[in-house]
Amino acid sequence: MSEADHEEALAFLDRLDLVEAILADLTTLGLVGEDDNKFLAYLVATSRKLDKPLSLSVISRASAGKSWLLTRVIELMPVEDVMRYTRISPRALFYDEPGRYKNKILFIEEAIGAKEADLPVRSMQSERRLSNLVTMTDPKTGKLKTQETVVEGPLTYLTSSVEPLDYETATRSFEIAIDESVEQTARVVARQFHEHTLDGVREHLATEAIVRRHRNAQRLIEPFVVVNPHAPKLRFPTGTLRLRREALKYLSLMAVLALLHQHQRPVRTFTQNGVTYRYVEVYPADVDRANRLMAECLARALSDLPGPAQELLLKIQAYVTEQAGQRRLDPEAITFNRREIRERLEWDDRQLRRNLDLLAEQEYVEVVAGSFGKRYVYRLSPDHRLIVQAGLSVEEKIRALGLTASRDLETPSRSDLDEEKPTLRRKP
Repeated sequence: MSEADHEEALAFLDRLDLVEAILADLTTLGLVGEDDNKFLAYLVATSRKLDKPLSLSVISRASAGKSWLLTRVIELMPVEDVMRYTRISPRALFYDEPGRYKNKILFIEEAIGAKEADLPVRSMQSERRLSNLVTMTDPKTGKLKTQETVVEGPLTYLTSSVEPLDYETATRSFEIAIDESVEQTARVVARQFHEHTLDGVREHLATEAIVRRHRNAQRLIEPFVVVNPHAPKLRFPTGTLRLRREALKYLSLMAVLALLHQHQRPVRTFTQNGVTYRYVEVYPADVDRANRLMAECLARALSDLPGPAQELLLKIQAYVTEQAGQRRLDPEAITFNRREIRERLEWDDRQLRRNLDLLAEQEYVEVVAGSFGKRYVYRLSPDHRLIVQAGLSVEEKIRALGLTASRDLETPSRSDLDEEKPTLRRKP
């Protein structure tokens, strides 16, 4: 990059309102609303620089804007760090050139395009490498021999889908849902109309400068070690086996927040086995931001329901509660059919059927009547309140999950690992 571009990128990373600046730039690129989702996607893409990077899948209905969100975020990452494909074959990752995927982003536009490659993608996420042993013919002797190929990771994996991902894949990624509310649709439509105004045209012409600035800033983020002095004081739920992986995502989320803000923080050092390492620390503000982003994903992970199914259940709850109040009955006594819910929510029939079947399978709703050729009638099951966390505010979810707020953290003393005076990042 030129000296001017270098200074511009450094000035951007030095901003005290860096998070707000990132969100504003993504809005200018066309991502209205969705602040938590788009910032989480930006952090996941940035996490490629960690030893244990994050991954993300966006699960929502068709036309919700899944690919649009991921594509806009990917545009802000250096082109040399992004591998974007529509489809990959089952053995493609095994035979790629060594080092090609190391600390890179693998973006598959639709998850179905990587369905046949689920195993190597999962292995690259968890094990951070692929090892393949194959039989081949020796060209000199003509005899069979074995050959090992190794592809090094780690990588960040981004994808989207209208269908829930299989459990093994889902547990390795953050899973988010697009805001499909009427209010968000109104914001999107208003933005589309705004883009045809003079101000909108001017903003579009400025996008090239925004993309250049972010790509250069990302190139200047160094892959430091990240130390979290608050880790021993943090609380995290432990009720299910899946939470072991969720806890690692939570810690990595704080780590990438510290990495993103490295130009605003002291860079410290420690020596181990004669090697000197440079590191930055997680701040209390990182804990609060991680709590906010983690709460929504964690509530969804604990519910075992994908985002659209959660939304449908909450909408059904609201409809049933309204009907129960009007008819002075218990909510469990109110029945409903597909047509009533379809007209209430304005969902397409295919999506409604799929998610209603999922709610019935997991016993959040019960089928009262219905069979082939007859109308299906449902009611909420008595334990439908198990999903109540999905309707809480972010702050309420944080409290319900028992996550530690920054105000509960004591100001840490100087790290025991620190052996030298901290040095602030200097512009060359």
